[in-house]
Amino acid sequence: MGVRRGSLSFTRFRVKGDLPKDLRRRFLDAVRLRQFAPLDVNEEAMESSGWCVMERPFDLEFHEGNLYFDRYVMLGFRVDKWRIPGTLVKAQLEDEEQRLLGRNGRVRLGRAEKGDLRQKIIMKLRRKIMPNARSFDILWDLDGETLLFFGHSAKLLLDFSACFEKTFGFPLEEDSPYFSAMRSGLSSSLKRQLVTLDPLSLVSGRKRLEQAKKGTAPRTVDKPPPPTKTKGDDDPDALIERIETTRFLGSEFLLWIWLYGALIEDSISLGKQDDWSMWIDGALSLESVHDPAEKVSVRGAAPAASNEAREAVKNYKFPARARVILRQDERDFKFVLNASRFSFSAGDIPAVLTQEDDGLLERLHLLEELLALVDRLFAAFLQLRLSNFWQDAWEPAIAAWTDEARTPPTLLQALNKSVRDLGRGAKR
Repeated sequence: MGVRRGSLSFTRFRVKGDLPKDLRRRFLDAVRLRQFAPLDVNEEAMESSGWCVMERPFDLEFHEGNLYFDRYVMLGFRVDKWRIPGTLVKAQLEDEEQRLLGRNGRVRLGRAEKGDLRQKIIMKLRRKIMPNARSFDILWDLDGETLLFFGHSAKLLLDFSACFEKTFGFPLEEDSPYFSAMRSGLSSSLKRQLVTLDPLSLVSGRKRLEQAKKGTAPRTVDKPPPPTKTKGDDDPDALIERIETTRFLGSEFLLWIWLYGALIEDSISLGKQDDWSMWIDGALSLESVHDPAEKVSVRGAAPAASNEAREAVKNYKFPARARVILRQDERDFKFVLNASRFSFSAGDIPAVLTQEDDGLLERLHLLEELLALVDRLFAAFLQLRLSNFWQDAWEPAIAAWTDEARTPPTLLQALNKSVRDLGRGAKR
């Protein structure tokens, strides 16, 4: 699984900073300077990481031909670790301890002696065991300020980010709902509104649902948000707070995709003559907004339609991971989205048709199309989420869905109006 072949599983970053004019020579020299260095059995280090040629973890000879492709930098990040079974160390430690005690006529070894003995055993075993070697693809779009790292674990991302910044001198921003919102073209007033946004309220939705049942049409005229004073993104503490306090938008985004099909049952416009069908399929993981330890996993042919999933949402367990399918004619884009981190797993793109360069350039273009589609889809969601349509139409409609109640005609009219407005905005 990586850049050239297989399913797509990656974490998205933004590269901050202006590129140097002589980047091709400078970056090549910088990569060579921090290329991977193999572990030494005589040293205490348990892990080593650094750059290698993409898809060739044992190739450390870099040149422009294997570092650059079109406007991309393509690299491998290799990580080697000693993985010595604990049971093997324990068994040999006990044998060596008993041998030393018998030879010296002592009852027990001191703590320091045991530590030294353990380290000697580990160093001895290293000469008999090969370190575990793994490599991860990196795709850096030099024009788009976007970098994809084909891995997910938190420690791995920290190690990679540190190595990248030391090598190239650019800090990285890991993607999140907040950063996705910042690149969605929101107006200044909507950006201010974003940082003070409250999570979805089913209680508020049920109150408005009762009004709709009485024939009171929901208001659909936006009011300007109240003025707010916020610190800029150059304040590290304020930025971290914004990232963390808006992560709930990822779960609500997946919930909106899920219920779009149930409540609208129509395609969505994501550009000029660009209508897409969307739905959630495959395994669905839901997580409590009050206690992240409370989780529900729903499987089956259509897990989003199950009563178990509906009951979970009713109890404020919203999607944490879900498989999304976007379809236009016969073209399908499929991926599992991690809601809070906006990372992708098990991604599938339409089949590559050309054989030139093994179809790599076309595959990269399809990967860019996938990212652009998700960005446009999230931007469409935000336009609704930050409008009065959300509280006045979507929240009560979601409440009706969770309670398996009939959606009043006034709500359905408001929902369809919100979709039409989205479509007109997308086709401008």
